[in-house]
Amino acid sequence: YYRKSNRAADAERVLGSRAENNPADVRSALELAAFYAANTRDAEMKSVLQAMVDHPRTFPNARLEVGDFYAGLQRWSEALEQYDAGAKADPKHKVAYLKKTADVWIVKGDRGRASQAVEQIVKAAPQDDGAKALGAALLVSTGDPDKIAKSVSTLEALVDKNPEEPDWHFKLARALEAKGDLNNARAQFLEAIRRSPNSLPPRIALALLTQAMGDYKATLQYADEILQLAPKITSVKVLRAASLMHLGSNAQAHTELAVLDKASPGDP
Repeated sequence: YYRKSNRAADAERVLGSRAENNPADVRSALELAAFYAANTRDAEMKSVLQAMVDHPRTFPNARLEVGDFYAGLQRWSEALEQYDAGAKADPKHKVAYLKKTADVWIVKGDRGRASQAVEQIVKAAPQDDGAKALGAALLVSTGDPDKIAKSVSTLEALVDKNPEEPDWHFKLARALEAKGDLNNARAQFLEAIRRSPNSLPPRIALALLTQAMGDYKATLQYADEILQLAPKITSVKVLRAASLMHLGSNAQAHTELAVLDKASPGDP
């Protein structure tokens, strides 16, 4: 309520009180960090996250959770740093960290490093469903229609087996999109969001997909949702302005683009 009412100080007080009174609750800490991120208060955000990392007994999966937090903000180098540190500090759960590392490299389009991570996962856990999903995601990046069809088949089977896993819906959506099945891709992106409401990658992918489909009203909606969670993503601000142009709101689009151009004059 306070956030929607632009009462940031009151919102911070509630979130801070909750975190203080529930010092072992991961969600309370991450929501406070997310509040600071949304208000471009980087130092406070990092302080909350570092406190989690510094207390592994209280937060045994802190490196994984903090890495996911950074990945959600598309701060890939910081996400990879957390996953790498977690894999070294907790070798029993190395596969979990390698999966996250592979996901980042796939998103960044580095098939070589993604493949290296997947090979390590398959070697350590050959029957792991997560490894199968990552392998299928790598097939999509080849651009080969037969491999993309195989990827879709593999991911559909995994989604049927465990429909509660949002990342598999996301990977299936990407595969369907590469196949050209945009309507079903859209449905799977929405399912990924429904099962993980604060996740940015499926929202960003959905915004780009709806733009490609010419549904600019939906693109504008998803861009606004993304910017509420992560207001510093310039590419999404540009996407939002482009949607406004397509919807006939040229003056507003011009204003927003002028602000972006002033802030980043060297950005083509």
